[in-house]
Amino acid sequence: SSDHVAIYDKIIDGVVKYLTADLQVQEGVHFCELDLDALEIVGLNVDKFETVNFSLFSWRNLTSLKLESCWGLEQLLNKLAPSKDSQGLLVPSSLRLHSFQMRHKYTNRMFRRQLLEFLVTLPGLTNLSVLLENENQPQASKRLKNVWIAHGKTLKTLVWDERKGPQIAYPNPDDRLPTAEHLVDIATHCAGLVELGVPCSWRTFATPCRWQETRVKMALQGMESLRTLNIRTMPPLDATKIPHLDNSHSYFAEHVTASLLDTQDYRPPLQTLAIGAFRYRDVRNGLGCLSIHEEETYEYFRPHIYDVDRRYRFEGRYKPLANLREVGTYEKTEAAGRCVEVLRPYWIG
Repeated sequence: SSDHVAIYDKIIDGVVKYLTADLQVQEGVHFCELDLDALEIVGLNVDKFETVNFSLFSWRNLTSLKLESCWGLEQLLNKLAPSKDSQGLLVPSSLRLHSFQMRHKYTNRMFRRQLLEFLVTLPGLTNLSVLLENENQPQASKRLKNVWIAHGKTLKTLVWDERKGPQIAYPNPDDRLPTAEHLVDIATHCAGLVELGVPCSWRTFATPCRWQETRVKMALQGMESLRTLNIRTMPPLDATKIPHLDNSHSYFAEHVTASLLDTQDYRPPLQTLAIGAFRYRDVRNGLGCLSIHEEETYEYFRPHIYDVDRRYRFEGRYKPLANLREVGTYEKTEAAGRCVEVLRPYWIG
C-alpha cells in the first residue's frame, strides 16, 4: 500500500541521512566502524546510497555478500571494484569473501562486464550464485570462463543462470547461459564442486550421438565430489499434453541419471537431482490466485526433486534410478541431510 511505501522511504532516508552525515571527530570522541562479516541487501534502490560515507564500514572481515533484486548496483560495485595498475591490469581485490550471491534484473552488457571483472579479482570463493535477467540475449564470453578458472580450485557450490527477461510460458533452454561449452569448462576447472545448478539443454542428455553432448556428459562424469545437481531448465513442454507433464520430468530425470551414472565406477557420487528452478511463488507456497490453465503450467514449472538410487538391479547389473521425493519444495530433502544450498537461489517470476 501507499502507506507502507511511505514508511519504507522514511526508513531508507533515515539510514541514508545517518550514513552520509559529515562526521566531525572531536577530541575524546571516537566513532566506531561497522565491522561487517556478512552483508545482505534485498530489494533496495542502491542509488539512494550514492553519497554514503563508506569509511564507516570495515570490509576487511566481510566473508559473505548477498545482493538480490536491487537497483543501482553499479554504484556499489564501483565502490568495491578493484583498481588497475599502470599497465591497465586489474589488481586483486582486498575483500576476503567466501560467498557471493546476486539476483539482478534488467542487466545490460556494461553491468555484466563490470560484474565479471569484479568476480575474477576476488580470492577463491567457496559459494557463488548469480541469476541474471538480461535486457538482450545473453552472449557467451571468455570473461565467464575466467570466473570458473579464478574460483575453480575452491568452489563447492555454484549456481549460474542467465536468461533474457523474465520467465515466459514456454522457454527455450538453448537461450540460456551457461552453454554446453561452458559446462565442459565448469567440470574441468571446478572439479571439486559438491553442488551445481545450471540451465542445460534437453539434447545434452537425450541425444546420445552428438559430439558436443558427449563431451558434456563425459566431463560431468568426472566430477568426483558432485552430490547435488540442479538442472534449472525444464524438459520441452508440449502445451497440448498438459495432463502428462509429470511424465516428462521423470523421463528427463531418467535420461540424466542414465547418462551420468550408468558407468562402471558410478561417478559422480550423485545423491540428489533437481529439475527446474525455484521461483518466488514456490518459496511463498503458491502465493496468489491462479486460473485453471495457470495452475496446470505452474505445476509444470515447479522444481521436481529426485533421490538417486544406485541399488536397483536390472538384468544382472546395477542401474541407477531417479525416485521422485517432492515437488515445489526441498524441505524433505534438507531434512534427509542432503546438500540443498544450490536449491536456495530463486527467480522472482
